[in-house]
Amino acid sequence: APSLRPGSIVLCLALGVSLADLAAALPEGVAAIRGMPNTPARVGQGMTVLSPADDVTDEQLQRVRDLLAPTGGTLVLPESQQGVATALSGSAPAYFYLVVEALVDAGVARGLTRADALALASQAARGAGAMLVETGEEAAMLRAAVTSPGGSTAVALAELEAHGVRH
Repeated sequence: APSLRPGSIVLCLALGVSLADLAAALPEGVAAIRGMPNTPARVGQGMTVLSPADDVTDEQLQRVRDLLAPTGGTLVLPESQQGVATALSGSAPAYFYLVVEALVDAGVARGLTRADALALASQAARGAGAMLVETGEEAAMLRAAVTSPGGSTAVALAELEAHGVRH
């Protein structure tokens, strides 16, 4: 803190450090922004949730967004929503990895090589994510477009629902 000059911007990526904590630790005139990235930032496909202090200017916030652009997207939310955003965005990659892992294991159990099953499941995940982002359509609409009434996808979705996937 003693090395920071007024006008500096501090981006804190430490979980559990509040803007109030930062304000107490930083000198007057130093802007504070809380941020929480997720692991896809490693490949430029992450999402970082930003919560700026009240005194952060639009220009300062834009500088931070520009700095983070190579890691993926940013979303500005009030600090009160950081926890839920972190639980969703920060943890969500693990949920998708678990689904891909299960798909791969199922493919291998039914005779595919692990490499082939991984190629199929990984590309399905990539394609589904791209369709969500690029079409702007609701997930429910995209899911319905894949689901033939009474077909294998409908049966599999019914199993997921029966086992509480939404909860």
